[in-house]
Amino acid sequence: MIERVTRNPAHALSLVDRAGSLKPGLPADITVFRVETGDYEISDCYTKVRKAEKQIIPVLTFKNGKRFEADLALAQEENNWFLQIAEDHVPSRARALGERQRSFLSALAGRLSSINWELSSAERLDIEKALELQEIFHEVRGKQGLPLKDALQSVYASFLDQNFTMQIGLLLLRLERPFALQRLRDVSGQRPMAA
Repeated sequence: MIERVTRNPAHALSLVDRAGSLKPGLPADITVFRVETGDYEISDCYTKVRKAEKQIIPVLTFKNGKRFEADLALAQEENNWFLQIAEDHVPSRARALGERQRSFLSALAGRLSSINWELSSAERLDIEKALELQEIFHEVRGKQGLPLKDALQSVYASFLDQNFTMQIGLLLLRLERPFALQRLRDVSGQRPMAA
């Protein structure tokens, strides 16, 4: 199971140089959990209920060396797991982006303008296209010399009012292409931002 949620996804997303193991030089992001045995009904992302004999309960997490206790009540609050795109306004946190982040967004919009994609849903996910968009993100980030954290934050801040993270390719795939390109241009300063 650990291999399936660490090494395998990092390999599939071409991130083995940045994630997926605890080898020297990589961030030591660790989740500690316990496994409980019993009779459980577990709902998946399609709201289908499945029966299970075991349940994984997160206990604590270490992120960048900082310890975080698991708060299951907080984790179940909808705004912590439901992707909410700010479609009708540019998120206020986009105004705090630095010049390098805005330059990155402008370059990303330029590079993405030659790529076609269709709005995706969980039922109709084009993982190949998501991976292509992810690779473009990293290509542009590399050319701009922007640290990964700053690049990710600039894209998230362009579309989301609240902190929510997901793979950039999947995030872009969940957006209509014209909207995504225009928002990146708006935030990068090519057009005035609407409140």
